[in-house]
Amino acid sequence: MDVEAAVAEAQAFVGDIPKEAAEEIGRNATTKIVTLDHVKGIEKEIRHDLMAMVVALSEASTGEGRKYVHYGLTSYDIEDTATALQFKEGFSVIEKRLDGLEEILASRVRKHRALLIVGRTHGRHAGVITLGLKLAVWLEEVRRYQQRLKQVKERVLVGKILGIVGNGAGLGKSALKIQERALSKLGLKPAGLVTQVIQRDLHAETVCYLSLLGSSLDKFATEIRNLQRSEISEVMEPFARDKQVGSSALPSKRNPELSERVSSMAKLMRGLVIPALENIPLWHERDISNSASERFIFPMSFILVDEMLRLVTRIFASRENREPSRGDGSSKTRCSRKSKKTIDQESRQQGSIWAAPARGHVRLEETETKRDQGSTRLSYLPRCHS
Repeated sequence: MDVEAAVAEAQAFVGDIPKEAAEEIGRNATTKIVTLDHVKGIEKEIRHDLMAMVVALSEASTGEGRKYVHYGLTSYDIEDTATALQFKEGFSVIEKRLDGLEEILASRVRKHRALLIVGRTHGRHAGVITLGLKLAVWLEEVRRYQQRLKQVKERVLVGKILGIVGNGAGLGKSALKIQERALSKLGLKPAGLVTQVIQRDLHAETVCYLSLLGSSLDKFATEIRNLQRSEISEVMEPFARDKQVGSSALPSKRNPELSERVSSMAKLMRGLVIPALENIPLWHERDISNSASERFIFPMSFILVDEMLRLVTRIFASRENREPSRGDGSSKTRCSRKSKKTIDQESRQQGSIWAAPARGHVRLEETETKRDQGSTRLSYLPRCHS
């Protein structure tokens, strides 16, 4: 209804409808007056969702406005423009989530820039890296998504007010002026050349962007899940040791359930790409073979990625649960009874949460000292004595 009100105001501005009519339409274009229940009741009878809203808004307008509701428009002038407004709000949520993830990842990179861990290829030890480097690679990836989002918004946040087949004939000689003013009022740009609908490559780009982002979040989550395995235990998810239950059979067991949730949702998110791509080819100037699936894939894409971003940020934002052990052969790194305890046990004792480096890992500056002393031993490995 915001779109109907904006178009009416623009039509009054160019002199196509009375100013009083536009003002009345604007006053009544609210869900407090045109209620959802009433619109649904009309839709049951006439079996057209958008026209049900037009009828309800016309009924609410008792003066001049009644004659000019939806004047010269077609359904997808309203629906496609309203979809862009929804995308605008959705992008705002995703942008804030990305900014939050970028900020916490940057802090983790700084914190762990010198913490040595094993680098692996093909699942096998391959060399030495730092946890900071691993996280810095992810940080750069997140920043690429911030850049991509700006580019996607530039193309996708557009509307269309040009009537039944996109030629503006139903709006008269002032069609382009009406479109420009109405969309400007809504904070959108004109989509350019259109048919009866905005072309679906733009909507598919949105879903593909969100799926790409979801797949990268899945990558982060999958790595966390692997590094939390009992035989590795280099990082740990948050775990409320006083209350949280990890398993019905083993309540104290720390499972990477947050990361697993992210990976599960990523599978669904990637599945939404196919219908988005298949909605690009429509018959002639339009058909509605895209309509039913879009009512699902658009909101679900934003909802899924929003939740995935929330979960990944929660994992990274949790505090470190233990300091790295020294790799200098001191009693702290000897494989004593205490050091043989699993990371899970130590985390429960010390307060849980993210970034539990494996026993014997040291900071990079400590290895420099060992090299100066001529040691041939890899100082990031623990020294164990039976």
